[in-house]
Amino acid sequence: MSFNPGRIDPTNEAFTISRKPLVAHWQTPGGAKLFTINVHFSSKGGSSSTQGDARPPVNSPIQARINQFNATAVSSLQASPFGALNDRNAQSFIQTILAADQQANIVLAGDFNEFIQTRAVFKPLTDILTSIDEAANVPEVERYSYVFDQNSQQLDHVLISNAVKERGVEFEHIHINTWTSTKAGQISDHDPSVGQIRVC
Repeated sequence: MSFNPGRIDPTNEAFTISRKPLVAHWQTPGGAKLFTINVHFSSKGGSSSTQGDARPPVNSPIQARINQFNATAVSSLQASPFGALNDRNAQSFIQTILAADQQANIVLAGDFNEFIQTRAVFKPLTDILTSIDEAANVPEVERYSYVFDQNSQQLDHVLISNAVKERGVEFEHIHINTWTSTKAGQISDHDPSVGQIRVC
């Protein structure tokens, strides 16, 4: 990596009107290494209501989020994660890490603005990473992090590599914002999540 922390492919058109993913490469005193990647993909603004009449439902702008996922995780394998991070070829960053080291410790987290059931977006990613909710056996009814139109939804996700999953994880969504009786009592419109992983 040329910069640590650094941005993944910041000149990629997928991120023209979106926040760029931020990656950091950590090392413990004992030599164990960890990549953390934070994302905040394009808003779902413009999508139809979950109770609306639009058929098929409008999921806007899904193509932008697909492009952002691909640039972050699963496109071409042209670049090394240890090369120039801000190079335009630095696509599929997660995939290049795993190609170099199948036992790499990776945590990808943030506001994806998408449901994990949306296979057009998540399927390539869940082929190489695992949702921490699944790994930690979080009950499905507790996985929401956002409430919209009185519907509990999960737009915030944490995904981990197999090496992290195999050591065991703990995770919980803390519903301190979605349970408030008024918006004035909310610190954010999303709930925070906390977890514990082992890197060695």
